[in-house]
Amino acid sequence: MNATGTRLINPMEMRAQIASDLGIRSRVASTDMILAQSLRRLCGLMCPVPRELVIECAIQSLDVALEVTQPQLKELVHETIEALIVAGDLVEVTDDPTNGKIHTALYLCAPRFMPLGDRHYLLGVASDDAVLLPEDISSALIHEGAVRYLPSATAATVVERLRLPEINYKDWTRKFSYGSAEDLRSDIEERLRIRGTVGDPGDIRLLSHAGGQAKYKERWRSPADESGYHVFRVERTYGAAAWFVGLFSAGRCTRYLAIDPLEVGGRACDAAWLIQLAVDATNGRPNTYTLEADGCRTVIRPGFPLPTQAHRQLIVLSGRIPSDVSPQGVLSFSSGTVNEAEAFLQESCWFVRL
Repeated sequence: MNATGTRLINPMEMRAQIASDLGIRSRVASTDMILAQSLRRLCGLMCPVPRELVIECAIQSLDVALEVTQPQLKELVHETIEALIVAGDLVEVTDDPTNGKIHTALYLCAPRFMPLGDRHYLLGVASDDAVLLPEDISSALIHEGAVRYLPSATAATVVERLRLPEINYKDWTRKFSYGSAEDLRSDIEERLRIRGTVGDPGDIRLLSHAGGQAKYKERWRSPADESGYHVFRVERTYGAAAWFVGLFSAGRCTRYLAIDPLEVGGRACDAAWLIQLAVDATNGRPNTYTLEADGCRTVIRPGFPLPTQAHRQLIVLSGRIPSDVSPQGVLSFSSGTVNEAEAFLQESCWFVRL
C-alpha cells in the first residue's frame, strides 16, 4: 500500500492481470502471448489502420508491464505483427490510389478455423473488440506464442457449434513460383529502365547485398560507395517507409522505381524481399539457411525474411504454424518433408544451405 491506501502491483502481477483480461488461460503467459493477444485487441478496435499507429498505441500500453526498453518493445511489436500476418489474423495491404500516393494499412481477417496437422488453428480477429468465443471454449483454447488452436480431437464439435467457417490450408496459401532468379532480375531491370525515375529520392536506407554473416537487420544502412541494383526504403511524413528498387553508382541512386506488390492486395515488402533474393543469387552470393536436428524433426533457419506466401507454403509442409515471432520464419520438418522444404527454398527463393 502507498500513503493513499492504494495497493501497488509489480510488473509480474500486472502481466498476469493483463493476460487474464485478454482471455489467456495459460498458467504462465509469455511476452509473445501477451503481445499477440494485445495486438489482436488493438487491431480489432483500430483497423483499418497503418502499422505505425498500432505500434505506437501498443508501446504506450505495454512499456511498463513488459520491462523492456522502448526500442526493444518496438521491435517485438513489429515482429509480432509479422507473425499475425503470416498466420492469417491480419492482412497488410499496399494500394496505389489515383492521386499516386502509396498507402499501406492493416486490416482484420475474418474469424475462422483451419485444420493443419493435429490442430485446428483459430485465425482472424473480431471487429470492435467483440467477444469471439464463448467462455467455455475460450478457456479451452491453447495460446502458444503468437498462435491459438484447439487439438483436432476436440475441435469438431466446437466448429459445428460455433458455425465459424472452416477453411482448407490449400485455400490459405497460394502456389509460390516466380521462375528463375535471372528471369526476375531481368524483368526488374527492364521495368526500371522503362518506368524508372531518374535521380536520387534522398534519405535512403539501403539493403546491402548478402555476404558474410550479417543478419537481415544489420544489412540496412545509409548508402556509402555501393554500385549496382539495390532494394531501399525512403521515410515518408506519414505512414510506413516506401519500398523502391534502384540502380546505384558510387553510393548515389541514378534511377529508381517504386516496388509493386506481387499480387493484388499484397505487400510491397514481400516483393522487395523476393527482388533482393534474386539480386543476391544472380550476384553469386545467395542467401543461406541452416539445418539443426531437433529430436525426430529438423529445424530450418533461413537467414533472410521470406515473402508471406513462401512462408505459408513451408508452414503447410511443416504441419505447424510457428508460434515464435521470428521474421526469418524458423520452422521444423519431419524426415519425410525436410527434403521438399529444402528444394522449395533452393528453387523458388534461391537459398543455399550454409
